[in-house]
Amino acid sequence: MLDMLRSRSPSLIGKGDWDAGLCHVRNLVALMLLLPGSGYTRGEVFNAADGFGVTWETYIHRLAAVAGAPAPVSANAALSRLAAPVLEAYGRLTKRVNRPPVTRQSLRLLGGPNRFSIDKAERCLGYRPVIGFEEAMQELAEHFGTPVAEPTGPWIWVTGAASGLGRHLVGQLLQKNNRVLATDQHLEALEEAAHEERWPAGLVRLAPLDVSVRKQWQELLAKQTADGQSFSHLLNVAGIIRPGNSFDNPARDVGAQVKVNLTGTLNGCDTLLPHFQEQGRGHIINIGSLASYGPVPGVVGYTVSKTAVRAFSNGLAMDLNLAGSPVKVTCVCPDLIATPMMDHQLDYGDHARLVFSGDRPLHVEEVVAVILGRVWQEQPMEVAMPKQRALLTAVMGLNPRIALAGARRLEARGRDNLSRMRGE
Repeated sequence: MLDMLRSRSPSLIGKGDWDAGLCHVRNLVALMLLLPGSGYTRGEVFNAADGFGVTWETYIHRLAAVAGAPAPVSANAALSRLAAPVLEAYGRLTKRVNRPPVTRQSLRLLGGPNRFSIDKAERCLGYRPVIGFEEAMQELAEHFGTPVAEPTGPWIWVTGAASGLGRHLVGQLLQKNNRVLATDQHLEALEEAAHEERWPAGLVRLAPLDVSVRKQWQELLAKQTADGQSFSHLLNVAGIIRPGNSFDNPARDVGAQVKVNLTGTLNGCDTLLPHFQEQGRGHIINIGSLASYGPVPGVVGYTVSKTAVRAFSNGLAMDLNLAGSPVKVTCVCPDLIATPMMDHQLDYGDHARLVFSGDRPLHVEEVVAVILGRVWQEQPMEVAMPKQRALLTAVMGLNPRIALAGARRLEARGRDNLSRMRGE
């Protein structure tokens, strides 16, 4: 890889914003040492890997930086797929010794996600990677004698950082050498996440935060900016869901979800907006949902809160734009994501049947790639995913009779998916 970087040969296919599937040799050895005496002696396969989250884009750019090599060159993905078999055939005909610049093997390796799950090794052997990405990069920097410059730019504030989408966002931001303020209502869970993910202490600050309490936001901002630090982004990720019939106890259940999902978002925007306005830049990313597009039976409280988040985000973005403000607001509306929040819904009978009526849950890596890719760069007012499901929910949201008819058609599929995921 270093030879490719130094010779300015293509070392990336497309953007490379998908999992690289890396495995540090020490993590491989750690897994191998767990096997003797484990009882798993034959007929079993275990993956040794560093875990999900490190993309080819992140790895190769960081490798170039620590090795003092030129910035990586990227090959166009579509052209590479067409050119690879042609270049290989030409090489065989002309009996060339050197490898073509793009091959089918390099496409398989670099041209798409390499998802090697370590769940089985964790469950059966108690395997945990012993070295994380940042530690590995530090080792390489020491090997090459390259000083690792501490980032000096603004901070990024992420709420709901102890698990799920927020936790993965923090990990990806840190791997891109950003400084992150990671907050969560549950400080112990946040500290556990930082330990398990090996978040570098020099890049991340952990702080407890109940997003529904405006005073806590203000006190935390004052504390973080007391030494002249600033923020460039706010990611309002914290959220809860409580499936159930809306007629059972609407004031309690709807109110609880509005308190976190909506009030938490409002408090974050209210706290950071003056800071962003004063410094003349800033980007607020609020997490909505496809449930933001209309009523979803069984999760009405969640729908109410996320519909309001979307309406507020879009309205705020428009107000800021019309006022000539440089501050941008994006509402990201994903379908069901495979996170602990999804697992939580499995315990509520069939109430979440429509939430589970899609083809499959989104991988958290897919959503993070969109947020740190298109959303980060283009700063659109809204992004919904996946597109086909987003179109369906938008149509259903046009009229309650359309929504009811659609719900009746999707119920059976959602129940089947729930049963399958529960192993029934």
